[in-house]
Amino acid sequence: MKTKVCRACGREFMPAMYKQSAEYCDNPECQKAKLERAKGYSKKEKEVSAAKKRAEQAKKPSGKSGRVCAKCGNDPFPNYFYCPVCHKSIRSDDEYEDNLPD
Repeated sequence: MKTKVCRACGREFMPAMYKQSAEYCDNPECQKAKLERAKGYSKKEKEVSAAKKRAEQAKKPSGKSGRVCAKCGNDPFPNYFYCPVCHKSIRSDDEYEDNLPD
């Protein structure tokens, strides 16, 4: 089997038969360093996921659906089928603009 160099202490060690990808030796101090490194990664992952959530929230629509109520003319966001105020049918802005008299 191949010997590897421990990431924490720099000494050569032989990994266990089923743990050939091991990067740290069996020294307790090296195992603590391994756990600390894993904790650091989980903190980074949490920060990255929080940043992604903030970016997704920034991309969400601002309350404009591009639709207009046929009766009252209000934007019925977030509903797409009826107006929450007057409960009438909804049409898109394009349809509304096409039907305007000249």
